[in-house]
Amino acid sequence: QEPVGAMLSEYKKRRDALMGWFSEDPRFECVKPRGAFYLFPRITKVLEATGIPTTGDFSQMLLDEARVALAAGEGFDAPGFLRISYATSLDRLREGATRILEFVKKHERQGAAAR
Repeated sequence: QEPVGAMLSEYKKRRDALMGWFSEDPRFECVKPRGAFYLFPRITKVLEATGIPTTGDFSQMLLDEARVALAAGEGFDAPGFLRISYATSLDRLREGATRILEFVKKHERQGAAAR
């Protein structure tokens, strides 16, 4: 059971770090997961700010432009949400979160310029 406890502790550390990084932008509405290894943030305010119509579009653009893969909520019958796994290292999670937040800032500016 010791390895299970160690992994559980590591996943909690990853979850908490990822939630902290996304809290930098309050438009990422995260509820702390209790037993999963992914976040499922609501990003409807992000979509509104960027002019990106769906999380499917958001996730495809994010993959194409920032090389970050995540799952769109539409695949889980949850439009407006993203599924972000934290089953990887803290370094990779930090890099991914940084890329996502920079992607949002870039598209927010472009959306404002188009209005």
